[in-house]
This record gives sequence, C-alpha cells and structure tokens, in this order.
Amino acid sequence: MPTWKPSRLRSALFKGDDWLFSSDGETFTLSARGHIPVKGPLLLIQAFAYRRKNVFPSTGECRFVVAGERTDQPYGGLKPDQAEELKRFLDQHVPESIASHALKGQKAINEWQRGLDRRLAADGFIEPATVEKVKESIPSPIIAGLPTWSALFNHPLLSSARERFSSSFPLLGITPVSYLDETVERHNRQVFDKALQRWSIALKKQLESRRWIGRRTAEAMLKGSATPEWPARAWRDVAPTDFQPSAEAWFEAAVAAHNAAFEAKQLDAKRPFFDRVESNPLTEEQAKAVVCMDDELLVVAAAGSGKSSTIVAKAGYALEEGLCAPEDILLLAFNADAAEELRQRIAKRLGHLAGADRIAAKTFHAFGLEVIGAATGKMPTPAPWLSNGKDEAFIGHLVDELCAENPTFAAQWDLFRLLYFKDVGRWDAREEPEDYDPESQRKRGFRTLRGEIVKSKSERLIADWLFLHGVNYRYEEPYPHDTRTATKRQYRPDFYYPDINVFHEHFALNAKGEAPSAFKEYLEGVHWKRQLHREQGTRLFETTAHGLRTGAALAALKDLFQSRGIDLVFDPDRVPPDNDPVSPQAIAKVMRVFQQHMKGSRQTVEQARERIDTLPGAFVPRMELFLDLYEAVAQRWEDRLAAEGLVDFDDMLNQSADHIIAGRFPCSVKMVLADEFQDTSRARMRLLQAIVDASGAQFTAVGDDWQSIYRFAGADLAIMSGFQKSHPHAAIRHLSQTFRCPQSLCNLTSEFVSKNPMQLAKKVSTSNPLKGHRMSVVALPTVEDIPGRLKANIQSLYDKLPDPTDGKPLRSMLILGRYRNDRPKELDAWRQRFGDKIDLRFLTVHRAKGLEADFVALLNVVQDTLGFPSQVQDDPILQLAMPEPETFEFGEERRLFYVALTRAKRSVVVYTTQHQPSQFLVELQENHGVEIVRTEGEPAEPCPVCGQGVLVERVNRATKEVFHSCSRFPRCPPTKED
Repeated sequence: MPTWKPSRLRSALFKGDDWLFSSDGETFTLSARGHIPVKGPLLLIQAFAYRRKNVFPSTGECRFVVAGERTDQPYGGLKPDQAEELKRFLDQHVPESIASHALKGQKAINEWQRGLDRRLAADGFIEPATVEKVKESIPSPIIAGLPTWSALFNHPLLSSARERFSSSFPLLGITPVSYLDETVERHNRQVFDKALQRWSIALKKQLESRRWIGRRTAEAMLKGSATPEWPARAWRDVAPTDFQPSAEAWFEAAVAAHNAAFEAKQLDAKRPFFDRVESNPLTEEQAKAVVCMDDELLVVAAAGSGKSSTIVAKAGYALEEGLCAPEDILLLAFNADAAEELRQRIAKRLGHLAGADRIAAKTFHAFGLEVIGAATGKMPTPAPWLSNGKDEAFIGHLVDELCAENPTFAAQWDLFRLLYFKDVGRWDAREEPEDYDPESQRKRGFRTLRGEIVKSKSERLIADWLFLHGVNYRYEEPYPHDTRTATKRQYRPDFYYPDINVFHEHFALNAKGEAPSAFKEYLEGVHWKRQLHREQGTRLFETTAHGLRTGAALAALKDLFQSRGIDLVFDPDRVPPDNDPVSPQAIAKVMRVFQQHMKGSRQTVEQARERIDTLPGAFVPRMELFLDLYEAVAQRWEDRLAAEGLVDFDDMLNQSADHIIAGRFPCSVKMVLADEFQDTSRARMRLLQAIVDASGAQFTAVGDDWQSIYRFAGADLAIMSGFQKSHPHAAIRHLSQTFRCPQSLCNLTSEFVSKNPMQLAKKVSTSNPLKGHRMSVVALPTVEDIPGRLKANIQSLYDKLPDPTDGKPLRSMLILGRYRNDRPKELDAWRQRFGDKIDLRFLTVHRAKGLEADFVALLNVVQDTLGFPSQVQDDPILQLAMPEPETFEFGEERRLFYVALTRAKRSVVVYTTQHQPSQFLVELQENHGVEIVRTEGEPAEPCPVCGQGVLVERVNRATKEVFHSCSRFPRCPPTKED
C-alpha cells in the first residue's frame, strides 16, 4: 500500500510505528499514540532528520523540530525510502509555506516599518516607554496566519525561501521586535556618542584653560557639565572602553593627566624661582610638592629633607603665581619655636615678594586663641600652670586637694598608687625579672612591698594586696607533705594562709582554662597540684590570670577570708616610708598625658569605660580605678578653669574648632600649611579640618612619621600614618632626599626605625658625599666615665682643626641626652675652652628635633628604667583614650633614637657602659654591624640568651669565681662560667 499520494494533490501521508504525519502542503498534523497531536502551518517545521537503526527489517527513526514545541521525541518504523520521500516533500513545500505566509503579512509589516523609520528620524533619545508603545503597534502575526513573527523570520530556511520567492517577502529580514530594538539601539547609540563627544570636548577645553585642578574644582566641573546619560542603561554598559569604568573615573584620569602636564610645565617655567627661594635650589621632589595644589596634600618627608623649606617655598609660589593674597595663607606650627623659624624664613627668603610679611605663621594654640577671641569678643587667658611642666605639678596639687577633702578618693588613690599603678603585663608572655635577692633561693623576680622576691607580676600584685590588707601569708613555703621524687623537688604552693589553713595557687590560665603556648607541660602541673591536694585532704584556693584581670580573683580572695571570720582592713601606712613603690608625680604624669588624649579626641569617661571590654587582656580593676580617679581630677581641673575664666591647650583647639564649625568665625583663608604633621593631635586635626571645610582652602600637611616623638603632649601617630584612609582623595608627595646625613647613616637609621609596621614606608637618599661608617659606639666602665671620654674626643677634634680665620667656629657638635640631667657638668668650661673652633650645645633629644650639627655625641645610652629606651613605657591605660593605640614595643623611643642619630651631618658617637648597653645598641650590633667597642678596644659579645644585652664579667659572692652573665641581669639569667 503506498504511503503517499500524488504530488498534484499537494498532500502527503507518512506512517510509522504508532505515529502519523499528514500535510496538505500548507498545514501539517503530527500524531503519536499517547501524545497530543501537533498541528499548524507547515513552516513551523524548522528541521527534519532521519537515522537508520535496524538492518533487518530496514527501518529507522526520524525527528522533527517544530517551532514553539518542546518535542525531541523520536519517531520509529519509517523505512529509508519513505524517509527520503518525506524529506523531499518538506524541502519543497516548507519554503513555499514560508513564502505564502510572508506574502500575507508583507503589506502590514512594510507599512509599520516605514512608519517606524519616520518616527525615529527625530533627534534625542528614544525612551523605554516610547519603545513599549511602538511595540504595541506591531501588526499581529495572525494576519499572516502565524502564531508569532519569529516562526517566519527566525526560520532556518528563510534565506533560501527569500531567494526563490523574493517578491513575496516584506522588507524586514528579522522580527519586528528585533528590528525595533536594533533600530532604537542604533539611534540611541548615535545620540549618546554625539553627546559624549560634545561633553568630553567641552571638559577638555575647560581643562586647557586652567592651572592645577583640585578635587573640589574637578567635582564642580563635572557636576556642571551635564554628564550624558542613556535612559535606563548603566554607563559601564554603553560607554566606550576609553571612558570606562565611569564618567568620574575618566574625568579623574583626564584631570590627573592635565595636572601632570601642568606640573612638568611649571617645573621648567618656575625653575629660577625654585633655585633662589631657599639657600639651596629646591630638589625636584620639593618643587613637585610646591606645585601640587590638590585640595589635600600629604608630604611625607625624611629627616633633613627640607620640610620647612618646602612649606615656605609653597607659600612664596602661591604669592608669585597670584593664587591667593598673603592674608589668605595660614602656616600652622607645632610649637612657638617652629612658628618663629617659619616667620624668619618667610622674611628672609620671601622678602622680595610684595605682602610676604603679611603671611601668618602661628602655633595652633595662638590661632585658636585668636578665633575664640574674635568669635566671643573676649580673648581667653591660658591657665598659668600649663607651661614648663607645671601642668603635672598642678595635677598633683589637685590630687592633694581631693585626698584632703574626700576620704573615699584618698583611699582609692592610695590603692592605685600602692597596688595598681604597676600593670601586670600580658598573661601569655614570659616576664623578665626586675630584681635580685642573693640571699634567697629564688634570686630573680619581682620585689613585693614586704620585701620578698616573687616569680611574677601577678604574684606580686596578690602579695601586695595581702600585705596592704594585713593578711598573714607565707610565700612558697614547703608543702607539709613530702612530695619529692627522683626527678622532682619538694612542692611549694604559691601562698599559704596559716590563720585559715588554706593553700593558694595562682595559675596562668585564660578564660578557657588554657595555658600560654610557651609554657610546656604547664597544665599537667596544674592537674597534679589539684590531685595532690585532694589526696592529702588540704584546702586549695585557686586564682587565674583571667580572674585577676577581670577583678574576680581578688574579690573571691576577699570573700574567702571574710567567710572564715577575718576582717580585711586596707592600710596604706603598712608600707615603710623607704619602700614607696611609686611617686605621686609619676601617676600625675600618666594622668596628664591621658587627659590630653581624652580632651584632644573629645572622649568622655563613660566612653573610655566602654572601651575597656574591647581591649584584649585589659586589667579591668586597674583601668576602672584609674578612670574613677581621673574623673574626679579632670572635673576639678575643669572647675578651676571655669572659676577663673581660663582655658587649657586643648580648650584653645576644641573651642576654636567649634566656633569655626558653627560659623561664628569667618574663615576665609585659601591655603593652609601644617608643619610637623607627625606630631598632630586629634584636637589639632579637628581644627585643621574645620578650617578647610569652612573655607575650602587648599590643605598641605608636611611631616615625617619616623620623627613622631610627642605622644606625651597628645600627638597621635595614627593621624599621619592613617591620613590616606581618612582622606582617600589626598595627593601624596615624598621628600626622600636628605641634605644632612651621609648615606651609610641614612641606611642604618632607616632600617632601624622602619621596623614598626604602623609607620609609613620610605626610602632615604642623600646629597651628602661622605662615605664609610659614620656611627660608632663607645662602652665605658661606668656612666661617670662618659664625660671624661667625651672631653677627650672633643680635645682630639679640636687639635685637628686649624685656627679659624673669620672668628667663627669651624665645626658644630650637638651633645644629646635622653633626659635633662644627662647634661655634662663641665659643658660651660668646654665651651670656653673649645668654643673658638667647635660650637658645642647640649640639648635633650626632644629639643634637638629639627636641628643639625657636624657631629653628634649621644650620652648615657644604657639599659635602665630611665635609660634609652626609657623603660617607663606608654601605660596601657592610654589605650582607653586613643582611637588607634600604638602597640609596637618602644615604638616612640625607637623614633626618638632615630631623631638623635639623624642630627649628624658628618658622624655620630654613642656613649654607653660596658655592663648596661642599651638594647637598641645591641640590636644595631647584631643586625647592622655596629660594634660596641670597649675603651680597651675589644668589641662586646652579645648575650646568646636574650640577644638584647652583652656579656659582662661578674664575681660569685660565695665562691669568688669570675663568670659571665648578661648585662641585663636579673632580667636575663647567668649564661656561662669561666
């Protein structure tokens, strides 16, 4: 039976296994058992494929791809010749069906297309809403007998059908929706590209007409330029690659390129000015810092790189270029000496410029007083106790007043002074002993108020608490039961209380009951002690490092005694007069520094209390007690200021900033330059920001964070080191070339000071041609021997120098000390004797910052409480007042040592002792090849145990034998015997 009908009937029938395909040449039906028949115009069939599966009988399966149908069903049972017939049928009639339906829709589609083209001929963007309306006008595919226009225009055979029946087809070659989208996209692209071109050309023309462009100016230019927008489209999706990722980024790059070109032009055009504005021509780095007029500029300088010269040159450049009037320039300095130096430099170097004498160079405090006076009509009076160290003495005076008036305050003061002033340190660190008792078995440790040596700071605190409360205790007395073994000595509990028959162990355990990782087998010892007391039936009372820091330990100890009927009475008079652990003035000093940071950052005591819990390992009772004392003293301080109508340094800064922010002071400056920015406090920074925000002035800060040494005066290193974080758009320039130190000294000091990760990285080069080693360390038997050796060195230098011809000294020498009392007693005589050839000056290192000399002699660099580094470290309490406290050990002392070394133009000699060389010197010897040379000429040998001291000879008191031990003993134990 035939499976097809004659073609003249334009119909066909094909039948396979349980399926049937029929068509009349225009439509088709595909039926299969168990499935809904598929029907429609023949052009819906987009593809047909056949694959033979069986050899005998010879059959295969075919697949149909039907538009709009999700069918991938194989249809089997069709013989090869039948499949070939079906394929020929489809190849002939599907294109005819395509042409037939195209002809039906030809007129409507062509008319719609012509109307659309006329509509899109207008200028301007075609909005999405308009596009949606146009879509609604697309002729319905029903007029062509189709379910969708995509069935026609997306048909795989459309191109071949169009070639055969070209007259039947509309002008469109894609669906109306696609044509609409492409046409709108092309139109909007042309509109956007033209707008983009006009916008970018206009901005570039504006750039060409300007000098240096700062961020605020650039933002105003961009804001006023009507950045082109493509409706409902993101910039990143429509802008060309050159304008990516945003209009702001493109313009920022254009401004940067403009400024770079302007900088290069000015460096050449203003070279005569740069060459004469200072005694030496400005370096390229200095000149670039002068030309840069970004709204915010941080100049990161090296020691001796010409910071002040750059500031004065920038002010002169602004005048010469007409950027602002002299009255619109404000130079702010850290202290009066620095402000006076700037004024002198301006007069000397800028005197040829009209109005240069009207440039203001002031201290922050002087400017603050002027603002307050202008804003209120009443110039405030600074408190008379602020100068020459009287502020700390005044704190002590207020403490005396409060103690006399308030017994509770007096008791708290005594408790803090006698018990809590010394911190207990980190719980997980091995502590270096502070004292030595040759008569006890435990020779190294920490001395208590009762005079004994205990093993740790925590045990000292507990022992002192017991002593001050009149508790009868015994420290490390042998346990009453014999515990000795072949490998263990007799057990000695930390404390024993005979009046209540209780043993007390203090364990170095955290809140989780964990021991420090460095304490090997420590927990095993804890478990052994607990088990021993259980077995022997003795009462064990425990405290932990965590409990001590939270206050729970001493509270539980107090409850223990009270539960046994023992009343504890705190009595500060139990401490012998000659055993007072700390002077009240030492506490007053910490309190004054704390006050400056609190007022500078405008923190309240309550905010400081809230920070206690955020500090890891905080000694809570100590900090809480200090805050109670500080709150009373600070309130008394403020009351005294208010009663007498006075202000302190922080008031000058805070109140002036408030007046500027509130608009009570007309701030019209156009340029603000801050010198010594590394020593800026939070209050100074707030005043600077208030000036800049109110006036829109260009702000330049110049500093060297490696020389930040005034934390005791409220300076906060984080302000400079974190400047890019707080001012993300600020420009950064570097002054890396020094005019002072030889390169070997630059390399040595840079490597030494830059170990602190909180500081900014920089590389220092020099114009000084001197080569070779420029630092030496001389170790003498005692500190008392140092002046004699220094005198001999001065005499040697004096003898080598020729007689001066102009009556001026030929060389200069700075004699530096960490403290005022380091001043040699014979200095005046030396000046008289050697002054014709050598200019001799003594200064503390703090006072010497900013100065230089041919030679530097640094005295008494020893390892001691008041040595260099000073062992009186920043108290952890200060962290409560500082948003970003510095945690690097001896960070500020390291920078102070750097300042001392970098005063030298030719060389520096450091004087120490053979038995107590500073750990800084030992570090330089170990890591940088600087030898500590004894007066006999023999280099000292570093301690192999701690690496911070050197080996010295000692004599055993009992055997009279000579042995070597560390110069840091008792902090470091004996190391080897001869």
